[in-house]
Amino acid sequence: MSTKPGVPPTTTRSQPPIGINIINPVANKLLPATATLSPLATQALTFTEGPVYLPRLNRLAFVDIPAAAIMSSDLSAASPSPRASVITYSSNHSNGMFRSKIASEKVSEGEVILVCEGGGRRVVRLTLDKNASVVKREVIADNYKGVPLNSPNDIIEKSDGTIFFTDPNYGCESLTGHVYPAQMPNRVYMVNPNTKEISIADDCCVGPNGLTLSPDEKLLYIADSGGYTRDKFKSEIRLSKLNADGTVQPSELFVRVKPGVPDGIRCDTLGNIWSSAGDGVHIYSPSGELIAKIHVGLQPANLCFGGKNYDELFITARHQVWRVTGLGVRGKP
Repeated sequence: MSTKPGVPPTTTRSQPPIGINIINPVANKLLPATATLSPLATQALTFTEGPVYLPRLNRLAFVDIPAAAIMSSDLSAASPSPRASVITYSSNHSNGMFRSKIASEKVSEGEVILVCEGGGRRVVRLTLDKNASVVKREVIADNYKGVPLNSPNDIIEKSDGTIFFTDPNYGCESLTGHVYPAQMPNRVYMVNPNTKEISIADDCCVGPNGLTLSPDEKLLYIADSGGYTRDKFKSEIRLSKLNADGTVQPSELFVRVKPGVPDGIRCDTLGNIWSSAGDGVHIYSPSGELIAKIHVGLQPANLCFGGKNYDELFITARHQVWRVTGLGVRGKP
């Protein structure tokens, strides 16, 4: 079991050979024979997470949780350096990140990203300049009705500005060894873009983790990594229907994930769900059928789509970051 600070416990298992495994021929449209899988960042990293593509800068940002660092790889070079550059070493053991399209469009240059600072027990908004340096940090959420959050894990933003983030308790435990025990139940929260009010979006998960929205934003998918902490719990992806008035219906089972547990998840423009799992990235059809796997030789933690056309996939896997180019489908940011 992993004991690195800021890293949820995971079971070490042998990995399949590196490559793409097509299970259902329909996946050939998503992962054509011309798709290329290669390492992107491999040097001086410990445990990578939270990848997010920054289109204005053409960079991939990600975190190294134990180092409390946010890193980035410049994708403009023909052969990007295997050693990523540092954005900040003051990340409060950040985990999930997401580009705020709305906020980014309000700055003349640079980018704005939403960051789950697990060690800081809060969600923040970081403004980066054109050189990917942090120039502003704003707190979005650090409590619910006066009680501190546990350890925000992953985050997304809807096109209307609504923010969803997960707040499990296992981050508290792995970050500090119970120095500050969790005080709140494991939940998914939402932040109203107009009132800034924080409310509960879902409380049906044992270990809420990654998040993503369907292409029409009518469904919210939630990775439940409850199997991290208790073997008796199933590891699954759940889905909630989003009502027109902004309210969220209780989540229900979408698919069970094995081996391992789901962590980061993303949706492509066709509605397929791409999820990290114990043996690689799993791709599920909108109906929940497992149609393909991507193996990188290490257990992945998170993933995101990127590239100028969002037809590339980036995978954070332990001390490495991997890149898949030439996808036959575009992903949702």
